[in-house]
Amino acid sequence: MSTIIATNLTKDYSRVRALAGVDLAVKEGEVFGFLGPNGAGKTTFIKILLGLVFPTAGGISVFGSPAGNTAARKRIGYLPENMRLQGFLKGREFLDLSGKLYGLSREVRKERADRYLKLLGLSDDAHRPLREYSKGMLQRVGIAQALMHNPDMLLLDEPTSGLDPIGAKEIRDIILAEKWRGKTIFINSHLLSEVERTCDRVAILNHGKLIKVGKLDALSTRRATILMEVAEKSEKLHEALARVAEQVQVKDNTYIITPKDDQTMALIPGIIVETGARMISIREDRESLEDIFLGAIKQEGTK
Repeated sequence: MSTIIATNLTKDYSRVRALAGVDLAVKEGEVFGFLGPNGAGKTTFIKILLGLVFPTAGGISVFGSPAGNTAARKRIGYLPENMRLQGFLKGREFLDLSGKLYGLSREVRKERADRYLKLLGLSDDAHRPLREYSKGMLQRVGIAQALMHNPDMLLLDEPTSGLDPIGAKEIRDIILAEKWRGKTIFINSHLLSEVERTCDRVAILNHGKLIKVGKLDALSTRRATILMEVAEKSEKLHEALARVAEQVQVKDNTYIITPKDDQTMALIPGIIVETGARMISIREDRESLEDIFLGAIKQEGTK
């Protein structure tokens, strides 16, 4: 099943076409990354998804209902990129207010506020006013409010913005935990390394057009290779590797192996034992999401 379905989604403003016939489906229970340079149309897509603006043509549904439908919106937890919070509210008060807006009982609000304050490392700061929070702390409390009503979908706009590496890792863990609970997570981010670590699929938007959608392996234009460094190269090792690989090249003491299939990597340990080679290191060399992203944008610009 799909949580989000956009069909020929188009949005025109007075001087610009923000979205140009976007067709997109986000599956239930997946972590989906939405990428694009500034001005690509990502913010417009999110606003339409939330029912804050309306498309010029086409349509978008959320949980089978038109975007903006009250019942559908109640099933979404939203973290905006720049949260504007009432600085006089304390952290716990803010979460309690968020729970009230979703109609949660006092007991449920208290239990969930306690849970998410602890999960996000804010328990000791729960009674401090938000104006005293750092940018990273505000990001954490923003994620907590998105989780308060136990939504079926999380819509996260730059979820790790302002966080240190430890905080970013904690947010990644929360995202993956929500995924394993069956939730759909839609991430809009410029931090490609974070998207690469968490997302099942990504979409790349440019000038309002969807130019690539899919898993990273499927989007890559370059095949992954295996780089294996050994203490001393040998003809015997080269011949053994050639039997299980499509191509084997040697540079200094490093073998550059183009796999024949998914089993190539699994067969290498046996080859090391068989040939008596001394392996120093081994790793896969894949095209990064940054490379895929920049390549897609550059290619689109040449059309």
